Amino acid sequence: MVKTIHTLTIHDYSLFEKTGDIKYLLTGWTRKPNIEPLLNEIIKGLGSETNQDQALQKEFHRLKSVYRIQYLVTLYQAAYNLLINKAKIDVWKAAIGKGKPSNYLNLIEYVDKIKEATGIEINPDTWDDDMIALSKEIDLWTDKYKQNFLNQPAGEGMTFFQIVMGVFAALQFPLNDQISMSDFFLMKSEAEKLSKRLELQANGKQ
Repeated sequence: MVKTIHTLTIHDYSLFEKTGDIKYLLTGWTRKPNIEPLLNEIIKGLGSETNQDQALQKEFHRLKSVYRIQYLVTLYQAAYNLLINKAKIDVWKAAIGKGKPSNYLNLIEYVDKIKEATGIEINPDTWDDDMIALSKEIDLWTDKYKQNFLNQPAGEGMTFFQIVMGVFAALQFPLNDQISMSDFFLMKSEAEKLSKRLELQANGKQ
């Protein structure tokens, strides 16, 4: 049976695009699958509401992905430095009988931003594991960036996953390739609306 845009995930379609194997579009074996209606829906969903040149769209998605990675790296470095310093200072205070924990308001701000950007919560008792989770999130974005931008031959059009990265980066969501295509198309529409609003603001037409 052929999947629908509600059951087909980003991961499924990405594998189909890379391999051309229609098994990723099916829920099981079927004798003569008609995948054309599904592909037509996907092509329609991936189409842009704007008439921007594809090269410009690709550069926009690339820059959004770079910004996303840089933002997460900055939060990681800032939070890690404060967590290490806070732990050391609290040990020194305890050693001289000044056991009140230090209060780093900046750390709270960074922790809140990390949770907002990735869904990862940095807790006092598990912060080392939580920071490892954040590091893995950065590694995921970096690896996908290299695969989808640095390793692509010059002159090729946008890949499906380049569009995916641009949408997730624009909405400041963590990458999740298990989202259905229908949900992704809704996200893509929101990302395009956001991009249009920012463009109008930049042009002084708020």
